[in-house]
Amino acid sequence: MDNFVETIERFTPIKGRLTWEPRGILLSEGFAVCSFCDLFEIDLLIESGIYNGRSTKIWAEYLQDKKVIAIDKNILPSTRSSLSTYNNLDMMEGDANRLVLLAINQNKEKRIGVFIDGPKGIKAINLARKIMRSNNVYFVGIHDMCKNNKSNCTVKSEAREEMERESNYKAFFTDEEDFVHRYSYLDDLEINSFDQEQNLSWEPFFIKRDGKIIDLGSYGPTIGFFYKGDIDVTN
Repeated sequence: MDNFVETIERFTPIKGRLTWEPRGILLSEGFAVCSFCDLFEIDLLIESGIYNGRSTKIWAEYLQDKKVIAIDKNILPSTRSSLSTYNNLDMMEGDANRLVLLAINQNKEKRIGVFIDGPKGIKAINLARKIMRSNNVYFVGIHDMCKNNKSNCTVKSEAREEMERESNYKAFFTDEEDFVHRYSYLDDLEINSFDQEQNLSWEPFFIKRDGKIIDLGSYGPTIGFFYKGDIDVTN
């Protein structure tokens, strides 16, 4: 948590340069990834799953003196255009299961973090396990790890349960009580813009869709992190 405090000082100024994108991650989630990048002193962040580029913009803005590689099976022309101004960003189109590992192997001299927003669920867990075998990968963050599988904000809660059972690495989730208490305010201005494209609205711990309230069981979509070392990020 001390590391989060240090990161927030650098993260806060970029908020004004970020606009909401449908199906984008929460600012508090983006902040958590940036904090992990600081904590493990990464040189390169690899992202799998771009869509409208909301998360990619966060990395490119925050990690201006680092390298970002963003991968998607099909990069939207509008997304490619909106991200083209970032000199620290490379975009790759194709199968993430192959390209993420390729990017890691091509950057063996770098300290690497990875963010997975596709594939989803158990497939994401399996990809993360392969990624974490690389000695120079220090963490993998996986999006859509909330506890309830009744909303389209998550894939299957079984994926989170599988992640929590993983014994080879430590895990941290952005719906943990202390993190939510300290940093949920980052999302206050965006609550009403959660995902109008899918007729969704979000408020902490709940999704409202077609007039129905769905309990997420988590603060939001939620990022789950696998990470290495003796560090305990909850202390």
